[in-house]
Amino acid sequence: MAPFKSALVLGLVLGLAVLSALPALAAIDVNNSFTPSTRYPGEPARLIIRLQNSSLSPSQDVALENTLPAGVYLAPDANIANTCGGALTASNDAERGSVSIVSAQIPAGDGSNTGFCQIELDVIGQERGTYVSTIAAGALTGLTNGVPEANAMASSATLAI
Repeated sequence: MAPFKSALVLGLVLGLAVLSALPALAAIDVNNSFTPSTRYPGEPARLIIRLQNSSLSPSQDVALENTLPAGVYLAPDANIANTCGGALTASNDAERGSVSIVSAQIPAGDGSNTGFCQIELDVIGQERGTYVSTIAAGALTGLTNGVPEANAMASSATLAI
């Protein structure tokens, strides 16, 4: 019996060591999409940026900067909607549009569903082509239970004009 107990204890210790070596996943995440995803030049498409939180506590001091692909701009009437609070800035430069938010909050999840908030705005492109808008891993940041975190994976959305 003693060898069996030793093997069991060693197996438990090694199992715990493996589990503790796994990286912790962030509670916050981001997804972006264009609706519809195919438009004619000059026709607006809706950019939806969904911020998600799987924690049972809200994520605070949330920040995100999203630079659109070259050739994609905020529409003249961008119809901006923001359920995340905070300070939202959206603008165009000569090459592209951008949207950023600071001091936002993502609601807590309920244990079965993630909490979320959304930023939505209309964008346009004048030249035919395929445009990919990528929000990089680490671009979404916030504090959950006082712990800094960032999205672990990138999110991409494609707009065909």
